[in-house]
Amino acid sequence: MRAADMILLAADNLTRKGKDVFTEWDLTLAAWELDQDKFGLRGYEKLYPDHKRVTMEIMGQKLSSPVYRGLMVKVRPNHYQMTTRGFTVAGQIRMGVFEPKKKPGVAKKVALLLDETTPAYLRWKNNPEEPQEWAEVVPFLGEINPDERLLELRAIYENKIQVYPHRVADFASILDFLTMLTYRFAARLS
Repeated sequence: MRAADMILLAADNLTRKGKDVFTEWDLTLAAWELDQDKFGLRGYEKLYPDHKRVTMEIMGQKLSSPVYRGLMVKVRPNHYQMTTRGFTVAGQIRMGVFEPKKKPGVAKKVALLLDETTPAYLRWKNNPEEPQEWAEVVPFLGEINPDERLLELRAIYENKIQVYPHRVADFASILDFLTMLTYRFAARLS
């Protein structure tokens, strides 16, 4: 099992114990409890956790990172929270069903749930009156709980602005698009 998947399970364990928001140190201990060899301090694996090992998995732009994949969000410095999608993926991991691995496209700058190649987003950038039809929005918001998905996307991109301030223009544009959807399709969202 990948280290990132084990960290997601550790975050899920923390949430199950009542910690909706947890620190990176809580996460380090929870991951170490799952696998001392993988998350233990080199040479002292059975005695001490390796905080750096866990933070490398969640803070960088690794494609496997739970934060990068939108499975966890940074809610304030050093504090994280699982997303709805994170709970779903953690459940899949526990059952032995894994997410399919996705290879990023070379042209993609924003490689996450919504990106610059999403048709509705592209149409909106070219014409602020688009999209007009709910059917154009469903492919990335989904038919079940689209309002929850919208909130989740907002949290992910707000977090990305904090983590990658040099990309603020890309992410701010996506946040503007999501805000527009909230108003334009208010009748479809609860």
